[in-house]
Amino acid sequence: MRAVSKGQTDIGIVAGLVRTEDLQVLAYHHDRLVLVVPRGYAPARTKSISFADTPDYDHIGLHESRAILPESAARRHAQTMAIAIVPLADPWAERALQIVVRKLEALPAYARELVDLLVEDAKRAQAS
Repeated sequence: MRAVSKGQTDIGIVAGLVRTEDLQVLAYHHDRLVLVVPRGYAPARTKSISFADTPDYDHIGLHESRAILPESAARRHAQTMAIAIVPLADPWAERALQIVVRKLEALPAYARELVDLLVEDAKRAQAS
């Protein structure tokens, strides 16, 4: 947000409720945070889990096998790793992603094309 506001970058993507002040905001995508665990691990057998029920599990970064991740990232990792994805049942785990720009009409052509591509990609994802 700060980098877009200061003109250090043309486009930003933010999650959740944030103050956008003088920026234009475009709806982008919805994502859910999930618990990622090795296949066969106890939580892997549950349909969903509350974050409050996870304190006995390690919470570590993106490069390890057990982590809290956005579902979209977890699904990409699941294509090449032996992991299970367990949705977090907490309401805050559902996130609305938004594209932020200073002024859409003032973006350079390449940046505007990227925004258009992102918005179109999000529409296709919602339709499927």
